Parts: sequence; structure tokens; C-alpha cells
Amino acid sequence: MRFKNSNDSVTHTTPEREADFQTRLILALRVVVVAVIVGGAWWFAVTLPPEEASPSSDAKQLTMLRVNLHDRDKEAANGKSKGDEPSDLSLKLYPVDVAVVQREFLTERRAGVSFDDFVTRRMAGRTPIEAHFDERGQATAEVPAGRWWVYASRRRGAEEVMWRLPVNVRGREQDVNLTAQNAYMRTRDF
Repeated sequence: MRFKNSNDSVTHTTPEREADFQTRLILALRVVVVAVIVGGAWWFAVTLPPEEASPSSDAKQLTMLRVNLHDRDKEAANGKSKGDEPSDLSLKLYPVDVAVVQREFLTERRAGVSFDDFVTRRMAGRTPIEAHFDERGQATAEVPAGRWWVYASRRRGAEEVMWRLPVNVRGREQDVNLTAQNAYMRTRDF
């Protein structure tokens, strides 16, 4: 309790006022917590990517996926390369990241299950898609919407360049560019 001079009015704090203040403060904090939770849930729902097509509608909705080789690698598409060395190109699209599936298979052995069976099971009914490059260094394939991995390699003489890129396939047409900057690995035989 606090008292002032006789000329001033008497000011004192009672336990009832302190309890009332604490109750109001706790109520305000509860309202703030609820508002933060509701606001966070709303923000999370708004920022989610659009739903992927269901498996039944995947077959109906195909995307024309164009895979383009970088300008320096276009001559390899025709089997031509610097120094007249033969060039070997391959391109496959997988519905799973085969390298991750292989690591999983090797770390957790399954009795009586081959790697091919394991990969087939992980692809859930989808099959890999193979495409070939034309003279412009472009390969096209019709791909169902969803997450796919582009596995491509180019062997030219003693050098091999490999790409392993994840692609979210959507819409009617989509381009993927294979460049030296997004190559997964570059090797050379000696």
C-alpha cells in the first residue's frame, strides 16, 4: 500500500485490482496465441503448392516435356563431336529418384526381393520413359503430371557427363535445359 502527501489524493493498490489486471492480461495473451495459431494455419494453407493430379487423371493430362542440350553439346546429338570422336547419348525419365531408391535398397536388405522388383514397387505402376535427341539437341516426350527425374548421359570419347535433375511436370508444355552448370557428374577416362 502506498500513501501520498495529505494534499494529494491517496493512491493504493488492492489485491483485487492486481488480480483483475492479471486476469485481463492472461485473457489478452490467450487471444493473441489463438490469433497466431489461426493466422499460421491460414498462411500455411495459402502457401501450399496446388494439389497434384490424382493417379486416375494423370493418364488424361500429359505434358509435352522438351529436354534441351546446351549449345556446346548439340553436336553430340547427331553423333558428331569435337575431334570426330563418336558420341553416345541417353535420356530416361523416372518417376522416382533411382539413386535414392538404390541407397535405400542397399541399406535395408530384403530377402528374396531383387533391386528391379524393389524399384518397380517404388514406381507405383508408373514406368520410365525413354526419349532420343534430334539434330537440334532436343528430346521430347509426353509425360504425366507429377514429380519426375531426368537421367541423361553423354559419352564423348574419354569424357562422360551425367545429369540427374528433379522436375515437377505440370501444364501443357515444359522445357528442361541440360547445361554444364547443372550436370550431376563429369568424368574422364585416362
